[in-house]
Amino acid sequence: MLMLAGVGIVYVPAKIAPQGWEWAVVIGLLSLCLASSANYTINEAIDAKFDRYHPLKCLRSAVQNDLCLRLIILQYLAFAVTSLALAYYVQANLACIIALYLTGALLYNIAPVRLKDVAYVDVLAEASNYPLRLMVGWACIL
Repeated sequence: MLMLAGVGIVYVPAKIAPQGWEWAVVIGLLSLCLASSANYTINEAIDAKFDRYHPLKCLRSAVQNDLCLRLIILQYLAFAVTSLALAYYVQANLACIIALYLTGALLYNIAPVRLKDVAYVDVLAEASNYPLRLMVGWACIL
């Protein structure tokens, strides 16, 4: 994830990058990590009932313990809102990209859409994250 976001940094000549782009990259990557953590929170909570039957995933704490739905939602919102706020601090375009990233994860995980359960569409939905991550890297420095 971080590697793809970093691709934008490598290919931009120093002449067109604005002054102080380094902090924008750090904050942008932190924003992306928080958005990914928000997505992971939802994914783990929703998939816990399926993961009980998986030989390795059954060992995860989300599977072995009863999770409080309120805390899951609170953690998701804390990560997502903080991520969007940091992204907006860098620039509005970055916040839009992060919002797309978060929306895609919700569509991927939550019924009735739950793209994860649709053959081939699940692969396309996951693959769409890679260009978004690349766009995060570009948005941080342009």
